[in-house]
Amino acid sequence: MISKNKLVVSVVLLLLISMLGIGWACVSESFVDEGESERYLSTEFDDSMLQDEHQYNLTVIVYAGDNETLEGASVRLEEIYEDHNETAETNESGIATFEVSYGTYELKIEKEGYQTVEGSVEVDEDTVIEFTIEEERDLSTLMQWIGLAAILGVVFYALTKIDSSATKTFGLFGFMFVFFVIIGFLLGEFFMDNWILGAGIFLMIATVMNLVSYFYSHKIILKSHKAKIIGEEDNPRLFRIVRDVAREADIEMPKVAIIPSDTPNAFATGRNEDNAVVAATKGILDTLNDEELKGVMAHEVAHIKGKDMLLMSIAATLAGAITFMTRMVLFQMMFGRRRGMNPILLLTLILAPIGALIIKMAISRKREYEADEKGAEISKNPNALADALEKLNEANSKNPMKSRSTTSSSLFIVNPFKGKSFANLFSSHPPMEERVKRLREMASDFSYL
Repeated sequence: MISKNKLVVSVVLLLLISMLGIGWACVSESFVDEGESERYLSTEFDDSMLQDEHQYNLTVIVYAGDNETLEGASVRLEEIYEDHNETAETNESGIATFEVSYGTYELKIEKEGYQTVEGSVEVDEDTVIEFTIEEERDLSTLMQWIGLAAILGVVFYALTKIDSSATKTFGLFGFMFVFFVIIGFLLGEFFMDNWILGAGIFLMIATVMNLVSYFYSHKIILKSHKAKIIGEEDNPRLFRIVRDVAREADIEMPKVAIIPSDTPNAFATGRNEDNAVVAATKGILDTLNDEELKGVMAHEVAHIKGKDMLLMSIAATLAGAITFMTRMVLFQMMFGRRRGMNPILLLTLILAPIGALIIKMAISRKREYEADEKGAEISKNPNALADALEKLNEANSKNPMKSRSTTSSSLFIVNPFKGKSFANLFSSHPPMEERVKRLREMASDFSYL
């Protein structure tokens, strides 16, 4: 089992390496291959043509970014075999025009704040040549990313040290604000050529997402698993067990829902006790006996009593949002107008792992151990809960849940997507062997009484 300290160190190192890579990509863009920067529209030069003194028009068009012309760029023209050179600035249309005779010329395009681009052209008729130059990325960009990595590392570390569910929840909200604004800055800088617009859009997205997560995360989770709220007449057995467990825990009875899945599992969700929901799959009702099912329901009620389910529900919702955003950026990279080396590509490659680490840190494994212990005390039968966990673990390994909402795996009492490697990234469940061991020890020393 990976210790918390090792996990924190891994996160910080991952962020530092990722930001260093982004900075390197920014700096490396200053070395542009001439072949990629020039686009010739002239006809091919015929070596058999004889040199003459006829004057031709050489038109240079300079672009900055996605087909936007650049005004005020200095275009220096120098004939290779003759002592002739001149300089002109591009007009508001990004055009500089020269009158030249037959020959080969070198061109150098410069503008403050942009990379310098060089090229050559052979002129034997009126010719048009185009250049695209990019903004400069200096070493200060690298230092900015290192600073951001340090800030994110501190926030990660702080989240792991918070015990209060309420404080950790609002800490997660704050982190997501920062995280989304950074994403908006990158998308705005590299895709919109306006980082303020990008950061503003994603700040609004983060605000809406956090509000939706706080007030509607439990409904989103239930809907994603097609869970249906039931009454006592729909399943008297499950309803009775949940009612008995809630009475033993001294809380209001939560709503009861059934998930149409043959994979045996269960979870609790909701903002508080007033709108808490305990959901069980059809499979768990067929797999466990009454004592084992009571132990599982007691575990979920313990999450409600400990006020963990809001944090768990919000974290699962935000993890899903991170996954969606990763796909969106990948789509932009594949089908957008800008392709090739770009710092945002490096960020895309680490988005999902960072999202996974957020979930693993925000939802501490300690809470699962505590829910097991409290659930055993409520049900007065640690062995029954241990037996249930063993059955559920084996069943979920053989028959993982078929659902598209894999990022919510941390809500369930056991990981329902064990057969899916990507889903395992978002799991915060401690080792099953250790959970069962602790429950057996509770049963042997009667510490649950």
